[in-house]
Amino acid sequence: MLIRLWRYTRGYLRIRITGSGTERFINGCRHRNIRLWNLQVVNGAYEVNMFVCDFKKLKTILRKTGTKVTIVKRIGLPFFLLRYHRRKLFFAGCVLCFALLVMLTRFIWDIDLSGNQIYTREQILHYLENNKVHTGMVKSKVNCDKIAADLRRNYKNIIWVSASIDGNRLCIRVRENMDAYRSKTKKLTENRKEKAVSPYDLVADTDGVITEIVPREGIPRIRKGKKVRKGQVLVSGQVPVKDDSQTVIDYQYHRADADIKAEVKIPYKEVLANSYAKKVYGTIKKKEDYIRIADWQFQTGDIFPEKQTEQTKKQEIYITNHPLCLFDRIKLPVSYGTKTTVFYRISQKNHTTKEKQQLLSHTFSQYCRDLEKKGVEILENDVKIYTGSGNASARGTITAVRSIGVLRPSKIKKIPRNSKSQQGENIDGNDGNSH
Repeated sequence: MLIRLWRYTRGYLRIRITGSGTERFINGCRHRNIRLWNLQVVNGAYEVNMFVCDFKKLKTILRKTGTKVTIVKRIGLPFFLLRYHRRKLFFAGCVLCFALLVMLTRFIWDIDLSGNQIYTREQILHYLENNKVHTGMVKSKVNCDKIAADLRRNYKNIIWVSASIDGNRLCIRVRENMDAYRSKTKKLTENRKEKAVSPYDLVADTDGVITEIVPREGIPRIRKGKKVRKGQVLVSGQVPVKDDSQTVIDYQYHRADADIKAEVKIPYKEVLANSYAKKVYGTIKKKEDYIRIADWQFQTGDIFPEKQTEQTKKQEIYITNHPLCLFDRIKLPVSYGTKTTVFYRISQKNHTTKEKQQLLSHTFSQYCRDLEKKGVEILENDVKIYTGSGNASARGTITAVRSIGVLRPSKIKKIPRNSKSQQGENIDGNDGNSH
């Protein structure tokens, strides 16, 4: 590769050798240290490459060998410059473009942040911007050590930070202390639960038959196989405290918790209108190219027409954007793309009977899949599709097993005074008998 580049920079010729003494010609060039390469036989003659400076040494060899030389092609940078030496603006543009690229590589045009889970990207970038670290800044002013130290000091849950410059991209890698964050979140949750002194009951949110119950906290008020109605208490958050005579002397208040499943009836109804709006795309389209440099954008024209008609009031705009990068590392603040505007109008269409059935069936199937994703076990469905001249509908019920129970605050019960007094008398009597 380097040899080819060196030859192209110096410039060389592709010559054709004809005559009876071609082999003597090649030997003579070898004897006088004239470099030849890429020797080929073309139409009974020899073609070979040689440097321009060696071409002037061929006069003596040609006279002695009786051969003729014809220049087939001139290759290399000197011939290219000679061919376009009058196009000064072209070369000036090339030099300006190269200088612009060199200048742009001195700036940071992208901040790559990874490893953050607790803190969002917007939070960290906003903090960096307040500390004068942003896109468009000179790379020489970026202090990676200071950025890493500032992030560790400002964010307590960040335990490790790495900041480096890759091309014109500032790469920041962070590692967060997820264990401490989870522990802190757990403690806050526990504190909130502790603060919730008021009792909460678990009540049924629908009618059904209990199929499974796994209590965690509270007193269950139902059992497996029992029918329950909406609003009925399933698990009570008030746990009674009894003495030896099984008399309630106090209550402990809890937040009722249990896994309860029941067989329930889920009503289903979906109505489909007879007509629907359909987009009819017209032949009117508008396409334009644009170039975006940093915050400036240059385009061929206005995407919206000056006078909107009935055919151009409704439109869809499709944008394709292509950022420019050099060697997949240097991201330039330049991008180009195309904006395409497609105009359409709204037309009212009527569903056929087959389409109504297919749409309603598809909607019902999707509804059942959503229920299954939520952990609902479908046992039976009694949903039917009704079609006619007007609106079509799907109605019926679905028999399924799902989790039931919602929290509801319960009233704090008061202990009767006579219970406390009787308890005190019993205690005094027992103390007296013990002496």
